[in-house]
Amino acid sequence: VDAQPDASPIIEGQAVVIPAGGISARWDFEDAFDNVADGDWYRDRNNETATLAWGEAYVMMGLAAMFRGTGSPTYLERLAWHIDGVLSARDDRRGVSDYRGVSAACWQNKHYQPSDQPYCYVVHSGMITYPMVELARLVAQAGLAAEPTYDGQTFGDKAAAYVAAAEQTVAYHEDQWHGAGYYAFRDDATFLAYPGRDLPLNQSNAMGRMLLVLYDVTGNGVGAKVMMRTRNVDIAIKGMYWKINAPDGIWLGINHDWEDAEYTEFKDFGLAYLELTATWNTPLTDNLYFIYGFGIGGGVVLGDIYTRPAYGCTADNFENPNTIGTGCYYINSSTREKEDLPPGMGVLEVFGGIRYDIMGNITVKGEVGMFLPGMLRATLGVEFLF
Repeated sequence: VDAQPDASPIIEGQAVVIPAGGISARWDFEDAFDNVADGDWYRDRNNETATLAWGEAYVMMGLAAMFRGTGSPTYLERLAWHIDGVLSARDDRRGVSDYRGVSAACWQNKHYQPSDQPYCYVVHSGMITYPMVELARLVAQAGLAAEPTYDGQTFGDKAAAYVAAAEQTVAYHEDQWHGAGYYAFRDDATFLAYPGRDLPLNQSNAMGRMLLVLYDVTGNGVGAKVMMRTRNVDIAIKGMYWKINAPDGIWLGINHDWEDAEYTEFKDFGLAYLELTATWNTPLTDNLYFIYGFGIGGGVVLGDIYTRPAYGCTADNFENPNTIGTGCYYINSSTREKEDLPPGMGVLEVFGGIRYDIMGNITVKGEVGMFLPGMLRATLGVEFLF
């Protein structure tokens, strides 16, 4: 951080020039930031009295806001340092367990429960993990993935680790999610005032805000399905939307030569489809099944594709196009052409995976599938049967 300029003395009748940045909101922030433990704040604390959720989380959000306002990577580096400390205080890393004896990807609290019962609140998880995925989004937006941080890891390494950590926390609370669009207190937490009841909106929305950023970062799809289940086969009608993260760059059509290569840009590219599927379930153990099946349906490609002619591209240089006229290049000032997308397309899918029944109406399922005309998918989800 640049040193703060000295204040200039003000003398009556004399013009005074104050250096740019000498008095600014940024320096107010720096003064306030250093005011608690020299900038450490609550990084090395745990959440047993909600210090991380209602204290450190705001420190981390403040650092993210300062990066958005200044563009200085210093604030992202500080944020990464704080996040690393907070992650070290997670239950599974501290080796502590909640009231059920589960040590997981959450930050337990003992302050609001009688007899210090350890319980992980959804709202606390949302508050603490939100700055983590926000860092990942800011790193991607600013193109800082390859830049090093305080411990030698790159921002890209940090971002990937924080996204994975947030996904682990989401998975821990998955059994508290209700399909109508809210979280609930755990049914068996009878020491709480409202076991099994839906959370207040601010508590559900704390996690919801994080989930929106997590979706923005990962591009994972969303969807729903109606299913009839028997022991051996599931028949389902499934509607899905997939955000397709196709990278801008040099693309070459099948059976085309390099002289036909084009620089291609994808805008809001995705696929929405409706599918009828049949899934066979082969028991492996009492609650574990190998699953396989097929689906047939239709979909529509969403978004826009733009192309410009490319020149000098080969199999050796197409990954690094430029606009300076050497090697593989394209002319940035040339008019780009908007490609026609098919108004609709048929969907044929084959898939396989594993299903585990946690209880009679709750199932964890992992699947890998292939779509024709030529896409792969991998999904991990929790299904609730009503």
